[in-house]
Amino acid sequence: AGAARAVGTLMRKMSENGLELPWHRIVNAAAGISCRGDVERPRLQRELLETEGHTFSGQGRIVNAACFWQPECTLWENEDAS
Repeated sequence: AGAARAVGTLMRKMSENGLELPWHRIVNAAAGISCRGDVERPRLQRELLETEGHTFSGQGRIVNAACFWQPECTLWENEDAS
């Protein structure tokens, strides 16, 4: 949960400094939209994602998982550890 909050905080601070980031592309680990008590923002997020061609299942999860970022293993491996 700490990393998710760090990303959210960074995105908010960047936005406050004039850099608009694609916030609507951030979804939870279950490929769903987190509501957190807000009604309008999740609706807008879904509309923006659908505009980009994403589809949702009946449970409200993004279906086209091929669009998700998949880090390369080499990004996380230590080059010196051979």
